[in-house]
Amino acid sequence: MAGRLVGIRSTRSARRFASRRAKAYLCTTVALTALSLSGPLTAGATAWSTKLMLALAHILAAVIVIPMVTRRLSQVTPCR
Repeated sequence: MAGRLVGIRSTRSARRFASRRAKAYLCTTVALTALSLSGPLTAGATAWSTKLMLALAHILAAVIVIPMVTRRLSQVTPCR
């Protein structure tokens, strides 16, 4: 839930303030995706198979969502 709120906020900020909205969003979300992998990989008392599946779920969600939003941001006019 918190990740979704950060994503929505970064999209709105990119639409409003960035001159190259799609690139700003892409860089931010790739960095946040890499950061989100630290949770599953550092989870204590958890089997490696569970850690791997959680990490893959993060990556799969990013692979699906990030290109769609990036494409959309490259087509949208700025909100000024």
